[in-house]
Amino acid sequence: MSARAALLKHFKLKNKLTNRCFSTTRPTNADFTHAVIGAGVVGLATARELAAREGTSTILLERHDAPGTETSSRNSEVIHAGLYYPATSLKTSLCIRGRNLLYDLCAQNNIPHLNTKKWIVAQTPTQWEACLEIHAHAQRLGDAPTRLVGREEAQQREPDVKADTGIIESETSGIVDSHSLMTYLQGDFEERGGDIAFKTRVTSVEAIDGGRGGYKITAVSDEDGSVTSFTAETLINSAGHGACAISNMLLPQERHFVPHYAKGTYFSYAASRPKTSVLVYPVTLPGTGGLGTHLTLDMGGRIRFGPDVEWVDSPDDLVPTAARLEQALPEIKAYLPGVDVDAIALDYCGIRPKLGRGGAVNEGKGFQDFIIREEEGLPGFINLLGIESPGLTSCLAIGEMVKGILYRLRASLNPTPNHGPIFLISNFIFAYGLLSSRTLKQWYGIDHQVSPREDLTKYGETAVREGKITRKQLDMLKRNESAHANAVENFPLLVAGVLFASLAGVPAQKVNAAALSYTIARVVYGGVYIFVDHPTWSWTRAWVWWWGNSSCFYLLWKAGELLC
Repeated sequence: MSARAALLKHFKLKNKLTNRCFSTTRPTNADFTHAVIGAGVVGLATARELAAREGTSTILLERHDAPGTETSSRNSEVIHAGLYYPATSLKTSLCIRGRNLLYDLCAQNNIPHLNTKKWIVAQTPTQWEACLEIHAHAQRLGDAPTRLVGREEAQQREPDVKADTGIIESETSGIVDSHSLMTYLQGDFEERGGDIAFKTRVTSVEAIDGGRGGYKITAVSDEDGSVTSFTAETLINSAGHGACAISNMLLPQERHFVPHYAKGTYFSYAASRPKTSVLVYPVTLPGTGGLGTHLTLDMGGRIRFGPDVEWVDSPDDLVPTAARLEQALPEIKAYLPGVDVDAIALDYCGIRPKLGRGGAVNEGKGFQDFIIREEEGLPGFINLLGIESPGLTSCLAIGEMVKGILYRLRASLNPTPNHGPIFLISNFIFAYGLLSSRTLKQWYGIDHQVSPREDLTKYGETAVREGKITRKQLDMLKRNESAHANAVENFPLLVAGVLFASLAGVPAQKVNAAALSYTIARVVYGGVYIFVDHPTWSWTRAWVWWWGNSSCFYLLWKAGELLC
């Protein structure tokens, strides 16, 4: 359907729609609530998610004549586990969340998929060290299970695979039929009332009143050359190879992005042996630009190899060259020595949209995370840039995140905010302010500005004799001062724990949980110290003191793990 046809269809239904609502704009007379540019798997998933919102309308624009003809259909079709990226990155959180959503969606809707598992193989001691780092990283993530595979088990399960120094198995990796997935997403999007305009190229985008009045999108039909303009309250840029160009239409020059293209060549395998039932990846060393020429499977169990990494100047450079096969063969033979070289042939190429050339695919120098954000100064404009691997795995989670940004929802996939600074400020106020005994001493008339820390020592007994306070109140004030001093002495330990943990990259939820635990412990400690004067029950104070300190030690320990 062209943009013009989609608009005509929409206008016929417009009067039947209930009031549309977008949380960050004032009411507009826009033609659509949401406009999504790019019908790759991420654009489809995002449009589908937005179309589910009650009382809204969504249009999806695609310059090709079918969905997912670029990166979405020219990849390994692997469901990734989320092992390779920094713990606090979007690539990790979205991949893990998206993987779980994707398995559930496929199972519920009979979309072909398979949990094949994946072996990460090492041939040298250096590679094995890198494997063990991936394994340790996966254990810290909590929902990316990996395990070590022994030689005997490896020989029994996959005798054709060579791994001289060791194997790590990713238990949640798998494969999916990306074309079936996109067909389902498109159908479900349309079932929810969404409109798709194929063969429609966006030629300009204008912010109306700085985005507060929505966006004017102008597009040309590659079918009949007609030009169509319409408005949308919100605009989501999921244009893949063209995402930087769309972004640059709206952002000022100093915020422009330059696209880079990593071409990956895939190789088919015609022989029936050797054969594997798992995906096989050579271990990725930190700082490298790809995951190596790995072995994957299609839904029919056929082996294919790739992709490699070749930097090109155009996203249309999709012709495989024989030289790439010659370069890939040593890598393939390293983990599959019995491979029939004559049965390996050039197959197809895919282009990964990058925001820099030569950056690390995993943790390391030059790592580039997904960019998914509402651009400053342009309310309702969401940029999705650098959406390469693991974009297919993450697509459903990205859709959730975009909806969360637009409607200010706290989706479970979003990286948890680090509330460490809030806990530091709260504990400072509690230790230095709320626990101070000066307010009570002023109330009782025994506060002396000249030497307030000596009030109870110099004037406490006199105040009791004069009837200003009772003996019990004096004892409580003394315990109050001791609790105050202890809180002040302990505060630097919390500061050290939160700062080191935050700088080392300890997940925010762990920082928040430990800081909350410390805060509760300090409040309980202060209460016990001040109000409990029974000799036996006063021992509770020691246990609570260790409870609070243990929370700080936990943060320092987690920080030490990452820093080492």
